[in-house]
Amino acid sequence: MGSVSTESNYHRLLIYKHDFWLEGNFVNYFKVALVSVSKGCVKMKQRLADIFRSKKWIVLSVLFVLLIAIIVIISIIAGNINNNKKEYVDNWAFYNYGQTINKQKGESGVDINIVPILEHVSIGNSVSIAVVDSGLDYSCEALKDRVLTNMNDTINGTDDDSNGFVDDYYGWNFYDNDNNIFEDALYDYHGTYVATTIAKVNPNAKILSVKFLRSTSGSSDDAVLAIKYAISRGARIINCSWNFNNPDDNLLNLIKEHQEVLFVFSAGNSNIDIDLDAIYPCSYNLDNTITVMAIDNKGMIYNASGYGKTSVDIAAPGVDVKVTLPEDEETLISGTSVAASYVTGASSLLISKNSNLSPKDIKNILVSTASKKSNLESLCISGGILNISDSIYELKNFQ
Repeated sequence: MGSVSTESNYHRLLIYKHDFWLEGNFVNYFKVALVSVSKGCVKMKQRLADIFRSKKWIVLSVLFVLLIAIIVIISIIAGNINNNKKEYVDNWAFYNYGQTINKQKGESGVDINIVPILEHVSIGNSVSIAVVDSGLDYSCEALKDRVLTNMNDTINGTDDDSNGFVDDYYGWNFYDNDNNIFEDALYDYHGTYVATTIAKVNPNAKILSVKFLRSTSGSSDDAVLAIKYAISRGARIINCSWNFNNPDDNLLNLIKEHQEVLFVFSAGNSNIDIDLDAIYPCSYNLDNTITVMAIDNKGMIYNASGYGKTSVDIAAPGVDVKVTLPEDEETLISGTSVAASYVTGASSLLISKNSNLSPKDIKNILVSTASKKSNLESLCISGGILNISDSIYELKNFQ
């Protein structure tokens, strides 16, 4: 008896055939794929074996490690740049990345170029520096452990070391002829920010306070006495951020007699060419003197700074620069006094690395390594701005 095809049976038959076709082909494809994978593994194994035999794996490994190292270094540099920008946002003198200071956008790179060697500045010998100026607040955090004290004459009412100055533990006040080197913030702010600026440049500085000014009042006679005292206490560098209108032969002769001591002078704040209109002592152009003018964060001369193609040696930041005043107050200040402080700090760094350098050596290094600016060529001998990193690198020629 023949079967009868119905619609339901027909569909069932097709489904059976379709299922069989799928099943059969799936098995076949699986077998083919398995064979292909097996052949691929064999080829990969052979390829890897060839790489290892040819030592190409070493090259590939090195390239991979270098790639990772480059990525890490770039990340670190980017992080450091951002951190530096935050740290120096109001301190363009140390790091000028074009930030705006007091409504003036700076020119990137116009600074003392100390950041590249910051991790090395604390490595070196201590250097005695006298700040012959007003007094200073030796309790400032910036001067902690950086004040040069006289261990041979403690404060006990007796001149223990018989040097003619009773209890000159912290230095001497030639204005009042006593050992009180800090009267108050009003009288002694100038010496304080000069000293703290030096200490920020060179953490190994040992600063001797020799006061002969009360604020801006003082005499050249007292300046001579103060400098003699500083020399007797072993100062290698003497910062003199002040000037008189009249020459003083005693002052000039004293500086000439001590060629072993470097004197750093500010160029004054009278907007004059001191080649033509001399002021003193900054116009004494000797082998052991450096005179400093002030520039702003664009590298332009401070509008009150003294200048001179043959009398001024170098420029340094001196407009709206960050300083520390008595009682650790911080502010922005302008003038050649603070510009000279940066050069004093830089000079002491050079001595800390090589104590055999003469004042003339230091002067030559700083002048020759200054960052040249065309607008400064006619204003100072170096025609440029203090460059601390380059001056340190230049030391290799003075071994």
